Amino acid sequence: MAIIKGGTLAGSVVKVEKPTGTINGVNRVFTTSVGFVSGSLLVFLNGIALTPGASDDYVELTSTTFEFSASLIPTTEGTYTDKILVQYQVS
Repeated sequence: MAIIKGGTLAGSVVKVEKPTGTINGVNRVFTTSVGFVSGSLLVFLNGIALTPGASDDYVELTSTTFEFSASLIPTTEGTYTDKILVQYQVS
């Protein structure tokens, strides 16, 4: 299995990237650049792996979007901005 940054290859390729979405303490929905295989999405907030699931840290909404739980919304405070990174299998 190949791990890549960028590109849009399908199959057993794993993509690592920063998702798009506004980090402002209000927005909870973020988008990947290409579709991912359901169940393959891993989300990291400030370097910490989060737990998927409706009663946990985030849920997959579509094959390109996910939503953080209400208690874990990425934010900006002063000069600090939360860092989000995702890893997933390209669909």
